[in-house]
Amino acid sequence: MKPHTTELIRLIQHTQSEKVCEVGVWKGETSFNVLKSCNSIKQYFMVDPLCYEANNFYYDSSNEDFPKMMSNNKYICSMGEIPKTKQQLDQIFNDISKKLENIRIESQSPLKGLNDVVFYREDSLKAVERFDDDELDLVFIDAIHLYEEVKKDISAWMLKVKNGGVLCGDDYVQQFPGVIRAVDEIFGDKKIVKGGVWSVVLVKEENSTL
Repeated sequence: MKPHTTELIRLIQHTQSEKVCEVGVWKGETSFNVLKSCNSIKQYFMVDPLCYEANNFYYDSSNEDFPKMMSNNKYICSMGEIPKTKQQLDQIFNDISKKLENIRIESQSPLKGLNDVVFYREDSLKAVERFDDDELDLVFIDAIHLYEEVKKDISAWMLKVKNGGVLCGDDYVQQFPGVIRAVDEIFGDKKIVKGGVWSVVLVKEENSTL
């Protein structure tokens, strides 16, 4: 199991989070490990557009915060693979949907209802509008790793986390300086980092760490 998955599971288990949202799921590897490991979860939301244009685009690299493994003017998020076509991305979505159905019907699964796991195949800032403020126990952000995008995601999703809930995200590592810059600007030394995952317990007037 990857370090960020292990840390996310630890955070959910430690806080006994019941309503969790993962923003940026790709093929769902982290999602399925979490669902099988965290019995406290009653509702799990997955957000990812699985769209070629959302993961392959040109951008202004003048701030020099582009990911180290990418060109300084083109964002390509292929997870080490050849960029997927629309048909291939549709197949990934269909595969995830089938796996979710299997989890729902497993006799030992804590997730019994058909609506307990929901996949919103859309952009982060569109999906966030589906949630009320203070609705979620924990949000894990692993979407576009550019400074401006990370900052937008944090600002939008933190409103949806309840008082005392956890906002966290992946890839607080040197390869993604935009993630580090955005998280540091918003939370400073109020966050902690383990396994490349940053996390903050949101206290609505003051932030504390887990």
